[in-house]
Amino acid sequence: MPYHIERLQNPDALLVRFTDPFEPRQHASAFFDDLNTHFANEADPIITILDVRDMTVTVQRLLAGMKMVEESDNSPLDHPMSAYYIFVSESKIIQAASDVFFRFRLVHDTKVVSSIEAAQELIAMQTIS
Repeated sequence: MPYHIERLQNPDALLVRFTDPFEPRQHASAFFDDLNTHFANEADPIITILDVRDMTVTVQRLLAGMKMVEESDNSPLDHPMSAYYIFVSESKIIQAASDVFFRFRLVHDTKVVSSIEAAQELIAMQTIS
């Protein structure tokens, strides 16, 4: 599969690494099922880090992905154990998408950082405060 999900500790988070060729129309449903399975194993809501640096990001793929999220009966965005999402990317498209997801209330909260380490630091700071 063009993604890998792993459970991180200290701070607690799910890390999803996407690679090419992730195509929303082909892979989103299986991805949603896999991520929901990980959420189901959590006792408390957990933050998900989405590393998209190794994936080609285009507006077309992004729109297809947004459509899959909106039309899906198993969207992980609706899972009660999904706290919020942090994108790891330097793409302006991802930054714009993050803003759109939040403004259209597709997600409760989302952030964009440039590295997994920065995401982990952000989570650790929020855990402390």
